[in-house]
Amino acid sequence: MPNASLRSPGRSSSESFEGDREGGKQVEAAQLFGVTRQAVGKWVKKYREGGARALRAGKRGRPSKSSLLPWQAAQIAKAVVHRILSN
Repeated sequence: MPNASLRSPGRSSSESFEGDREGGKQVEAAQLFGVTRQAVGKWVKKYREGGARALRAGKRGRPSKSSLLPWQAAQIAKAVVHRILSN
């Protein structure tokens, strides 16, 4: 029964070996890129679902709020300058 731990339920030994080998490659890739194995697993999943295009960098961070219209910015700048000069 020593090989039982190497096999996943419902998989043949060759399928389990392929999965282990793929996992080993993910660990190696994680070490190479300085990330976790889980991060590499997410990259693999994205690639399988959407190809190389899915791996492109996207927008990150908090979405920006709507910016001022040019006439609004001009009014604010005028008010600030006027206030500074009147003090």
